[in-house]
Amino acid sequence: MKILDWLPALVICFSCSEADITLLQRNSQSSVPGSSVSLERTVSGYNIRDHHLVWVQQVPGGPLLFVAAFRTGSSDFVSSAFKGRVSGSSSGNTGQITIGGLTTADTAVYYCTRDHSD
Repeated sequence: MKILDWLPALVICFSCSEADITLLQRNSQSSVPGSSVSLERTVSGYNIRDHHLVWVQQVPGGPLLFVAAFRTGSSDFVSSAFKGRVSGSSSGNTGQITIGGLTTADTAVYYCTRDHSD
């Protein structure tokens, strides 16, 4: 039984003086309690190693909640609600978060973005 539905293809666009920045999250995903799910984001217009990859969660009808921020060669930040259950990585122009030990409380839309730095 599928109980976790993830956001179908989310595109977030930013503008900056040097290039257009695009963050593309792939199709929706489902999973079952006790398993894990991996979400990927492909970026263009900036070097993925220059910014944290930030992931937020929104349960139906709820506010946006911080999940985690990952950056190769830098400190990672993980919400206490997800400590020990998430990991992140990046390769080339793709960033990934894996959430393990899923429960029905993890049913939500997960958005990805990047932090702001000069």
